[in-house]
Amino acid sequence: MRKYVFLIFCILSVSSSLAQKQILYYSSKWEITPKELAAYFRVCNYNSASLFFAGEVRDYTLDSTLVMKGSYSNYGTKDGEFFFYYPSGKLQAQGNFKKDLRDGTWKYYYEDGNMKLEGVFTNDDFSPVNAYDPAGNKIINNGTGPWNFEYEWYNQKERYIVKGEFLDGKKEGTWTCQLSSGDLLYREIFKDGQFKKGVSLVPFRRDLQEPFGNKFMLPYKFEVTEKFIPTIQTERHHYPQLNFLPGAVPTSTPELPTQLSNDSIKDERVFLVVDDPAEFPGGMDAMMKFLAVNVKYPVEARIYGVQGKVFVKFIVEKDGSISNIQIAKGLDQSLNKEAIRVISSFPAWKPGRQSGKPVRTQFVLPVYFKLEH
Repeated sequence: MRKYVFLIFCILSVSSSLAQKQILYYSSKWEITPKELAAYFRVCNYNSASLFFAGEVRDYTLDSTLVMKGSYSNYGTKDGEFFFYYPSGKLQAQGNFKKDLRDGTWKYYYEDGNMKLEGVFTNDDFSPVNAYDPAGNKIINNGTGPWNFEYEWYNQKERYIVKGEFLDGKKEGTWTCQLSSGDLLYREIFKDGQFKKGVSLVPFRRDLQEPFGNKFMLPYKFEVTEKFIPTIQTERHHYPQLNFLPGAVPTSTPELPTQLSNDSIKDERVFLVVDDPAEFPGGMDAMMKFLAVNVKYPVEARIYGVQGKVFVKFIVEKDGSISNIQIAKGLDQSLNKEAIRVISSFPAWKPGRQSGKPVRTQFVLPVYFKLEH
């Protein structure tokens, strides 16, 4: 259950314009990079203005070995069945996403094809069924046994190690998360699968009101690719459609007609105040409900207790779509990205009107991220 609070004021919408099928090249850390420096490439559709994927995505090594396939919704959330493969081409994992969260039964395999783990995800929580070591010995049997999950995170030198115990598929006793150096990040106590108490030691010591959700993290490639993080070598001329990249794109000046009729002149003014403001379908209450379901507090920001507000500037177009989404005043990079992602995922709005005609309107939206204590 999500107990962190999101307060959002003002009016938003979503851009429905998606680019043609594109290829993005990635570094070994899944950053967008020039083709000549790439370790992987992705065949996909994405919204270049609001920066989210939509439709099928397929990731390959440079020798065209498939390493992942799955689909994103038109709102930029992972939905449906995903498959992951080792560079050798052998199946690594498979399971379903629902609104960006793993859902139902997932299966993980060693590269030799033997089962590694089978578990069930419900409402972003995880319960193992069976787990095996590389020799085939069962270490979790019907939901009971020790849990030791080690993972790496983007641009972090040390690995994270989560340890605990499952009893009949429920977390039991003491659970900890520490760095590979031995530094303890948090400690939690569970009884019959229920969180009882906990303490976080970063960035300062504080009591926890709810458990952390990093017991079984997704690979950090999702965090990096969905933020469209580039390498330092990546510039606009490599990906002209990604206007956040540094550098200029050569443009030609179109030939203009010598005369323009009144009908050919489009009013592209952007209004700050209009007679009839743009409106979310169903009104403000419907918008708040949508946010409660779709906003996700970034894991890194939660671990380090980062909270505050992000100001987002955007334009609601005449057709109700959103364009020119920008961070007017940011906070943490992960919170900035989440604010943009959620704004981009709204359904189309009723556009603003001036003198009875639809017009472009600009908004600055403060999005509050707050962890309950």
